[in-house]
Amino acid sequence: MYRIISILILFFAIEGYGQNTYLISGKVFDKQTNEVLPYATIYDISSKRGTVTNLKGKFSLKTTIGDTINISYIGYSTIQIVISKHKKYYKLFLEGKENILNTLIIRPDNDFLYDLVAKCRKKRNKTLKTSKSYMRIETDIAKKQVELVECYYNSYISGQDIEELHLKNGRIALVKFRDRYFHSVASSKAKKHQ
Repeated sequence: MYRIISILILFFAIEGYGQNTYLISGKVFDKQTNEVLPYATIYDISSKRGTVTNLKGKFSLKTTIGDTINISYIGYSTIQIVISKHKKYYKLFLEGKENILNTLIIRPDNDFLYDLVAKCRKKRNKTLKTSKSYMRIETDIAKKQVELVECYYNSYISGQDIEELHLKNGRIALVKFRDRYFHSVASSKAKKHQ
C-alpha cells in the first residue's frame, strides 16, 4: 500500500511539473533598426539554463511558467521577462545603450614607449655572426628566361644588418634570344646597402 501511494505521489508530481514546463521560442531585434541580433544571450535565472540566438535572431528554451528570463546583448540594455502560461512565442526588442569611458590624457612628455624601445635596442646582440647566403636572380623577356645568376656567399651579419659579403661560388647562365645573348652586369653585383 505504501508503494502504491509513493508511486501515485511521484506520478502527480511529475505530471504537475510537466504541465508547468514547456518550450518557449522567439526572436530578438534591435529596437531602433528592427535588425535581428544574432548571438544574444537568453538565460533562465531559476533553472540556470540558457541559450543564444542563431544568425537569424531566433531562439528556443525549455522553461517553467513564472520563471524570469534575462535577455542580454553587448552594447544593449538587458531586459527581463516573466514566462506566462498563455504565451509560448516572444518577439523581443533590445535598446542600444551608450557606455561612456573615463577620459584618458596623453601627454608628449611621457617617455614610456621611447624608453621601452631603447631598452630593447641595448639588449640587441651586436657581435658579428657568420652565415652562408644564397642569391638567385632570373631575367625573363617575353615570358622566356634569358638569364640566371646564382651566387653563394660567406656573409657577416650584425643584428639585422649584413656587414660583409664574400663571394664563395657562383654561376651565370645565358640563353640565346633573338640571335643575341642578354646579360645584365648590374644584376651580378652584390652591394652593401646603407
